[in-house]
Amino acid sequence: MHKPLLAKTAGALTLASAMLFLGLTAGCDRSTDPIEDYRFIGITETDQTGAVVGTRDNDDWCPATINQGTIPNEYYLNPAFPNATSNTCTVPFGIPAADSVKIVIIAWPDVVIRELTNGPRSAGNFGITWDLRNDDGARVDPGIYRCRMTASGFSCQGDIQVQ
Repeated sequence: MHKPLLAKTAGALTLASAMLFLGLTAGCDRSTDPIEDYRFIGITETDQTGAVVGTRDNDDWCPATINQGTIPNEYYLNPAFPNATSNTCTVPFGIPAADSVKIVIIAWPDVVIRELTNGPRSAGNFGITWDLRNDDGARVDPGIYRCRMTASGFSCQGDIQVQ
């Protein structure tokens, strides 16, 4: 069984959160280089509509303003909502031109536990739902998981807290 990036025990994140994952990094990289190292700083909490509640974690996600009915002018991966979640969450993303897009959920240590999408998409704004299950259909344990999107010349990730 794969573990969340941070496990939740007795209502508090474990010691790993205090250690900031020993220099592991997260966030947005609009270049073609894959993200290979991670650091957990915190999560961007969002409500049921996707509005950020409190402080936005600046090392997560690659946000953009969504204008429905228009094609985005850059790739984006907006924060999942709601975040934290105990049921499902939606991951908003957009691509400026037709491209192959891959979005996965990752557990520690950088193991893909769920593939949400992997294939061609037309240009536009999208939202994909994660039902908090792994590829085997089992509900994941409470903790912090990473959502990663890759496409041509774009790589971005953000953290999702499962309660």
